[in-house]
Amino acid sequence: MRQPRHDCSSCPLSHCPVDCIGGHEYPRRPGAGQWLRRAVVFATVAIGVAVVMSSRPAEPRPTHPTPTASLVGVAVPQLPTPTITGEAWDLNERGKGALASRDQLAAAALFLAAIAADEAYYEPYNNLAFVRYEQWRDDEAIGLWRTALDLAPESADANAGLGAALAARGQIAEAWVYYSHALAHERGYADAVWMQEQRLWGPRAIMSSAPLRERAGAP
Repeated sequence: MRQPRHDCSSCPLSHCPVDCIGGHEYPRRPGAGQWLRRAVVFATVAIGVAVVMSSRPAEPRPTHPTPTASLVGVAVPQLPTPTITGEAWDLNERGKGALASRDQLAAAALFLAAIAADEAYYEPYNNLAFVRYEQWRDDEAIGLWRTALDLAPESADANAGLGAALAARGQIAEAWVYYSHALAHERGYADAVWMQEQRLWGPRAIMSSAPLRERAGAP
């Protein structure tokens, strides 16, 4: 519906909402106050946007380059291969030193590092098994001894250790198979003092081996 025509004669010119020129109505242009209000609104919006953008967390910058398709054909430097056998042997020897000092935690950490350095090296499995056995972690110890024997079936120490652990579980027949194999290589496993001083056996392992040593004719 068309609105009625505004009659300017009914209102003062200074307050008329439209400009009347020659009987025609024209929208009144914004005054200085209206421009000022609009400028304030725009400035407020701009400040709000700037605050929001500045509050966003910055994207983390990668510390290392990530391989992408653009790297195809580019020569990537390779890290040098460590001397694993020497490293594993050194870690194992340091673990034995810690074990001789009765520091089981340090010994276990070094034996684990030796295994990580060379998984095919049997001795740290055997040495770690003795640590776990003294810590009453029997299942883990037995598993480590079996792994050591998978790698080195003739290891006298691993055969004797596994035999002692099985004897403690009452599996005397199976325990004797392993322990007698160790005795065939080294008669010292019939002597508790020798086992403690030369093979660093702990008190629990020596106690578990007692019935097997008696069967072997311990001194």
